[in-house]
Amino acid sequence: MFNNIKRNLTIFNRDIVESSWLKSLIDDVPKAKHIQILQNCLQGEYINVDPKIALRKISLRLQHSQKPLNALKSLYLAHVLNKFLIPQLTDKIIDQQCKDPADLLMASVAHLYYSYLKSQKNVFEKIDSIFKMNRQLEVLLLKTNIPIIKEILYLLMIDIIALFHSIDQQDDQEKRIRAMKQVRRFIDLKGYLQMNQELQNKLNTLNFQEIKQQQQIEWKICKTNPNNQEIQTQHFELNKKQLSIQINESTNFENYQTCQEHPQDRRMSLQTRTISNQRGIVQSNTTTSSSIRNNFFIPKQGPLSFLIPS
Repeated sequence: MFNNIKRNLTIFNRDIVESSWLKSLIDDVPKAKHIQILQNCLQGEYINVDPKIALRKISLRLQHSQKPLNALKSLYLAHVLNKFLIPQLTDKIIDQQCKDPADLLMASVAHLYYSYLKSQKNVFEKIDSIFKMNRQLEVLLLKTNIPIIKEILYLLMIDIIALFHSIDQQDDQEKRIRAMKQVRRFIDLKGYLQMNQELQNKLNTLNFQEIKQQQQIEWKICKTNPNNQEIQTQHFELNKKQLSIQINESTNFENYQTCQEHPQDRRMSLQTRTISNQRGIVQSNTTTSSSIRNNFFIPKQGPLSFLIPS
């Protein structure tokens, strides 16, 4: 009830544009009906609302510093109403004075989100701008329960899929492969979303076959062109790890078989500390007396001479 009173006082004596904008910021997630009203106002579909005045009122609100949560909501509205509000955005909208760790993280996401919305770059740089938000969004989704973060992620997921399909096959292959890997990594965040049919259909259109083909090509180059130092080094490290695993498994199996089949061959002499395996290989042949003699100075005569047998 208190929230409703506060909400009514906030929008009291406001026109349709400001009241719809403020309601969108007060709600956890801007409602579709308020977004639709704002869009109708900006498109001039209401007789009593001048679209230029409506745009000016919203632009003034975008010039003032806001807390990170409200800044994210404002950027979300600008993202949805892309055609009208993106040119009006400035980085002043994000409060720089926050100290709370969660607010700092949201402010970081807001800055990256703002950079992406304002960017006029090519498809590869736009994909990179979205991918840079990957880690911060994941942390926010894990540590907090902020509904607007999921809505922003949903929009970014739609955008990055559209950018993926706009990649020109004539572009540099290295750039294409890198962008595809970024897209594949970013859409792993889909597990945090409640999937709807629209997003699922778009995800089903993704095809990362070119990444697999590139990996197969690199493997063939490694075999046919040993002079390629970088690939050769990677191949050598991989073989070394596999060989190490095989040796460890073989040693463990051999020791196990030795214990099971020849328990009498695996024995230890307390006097000589000698361990022999099935093949008769002596692993240690150090006697107690020689060990003491090698590590400590003990006189051959005197009260301590009894420690070393003659």
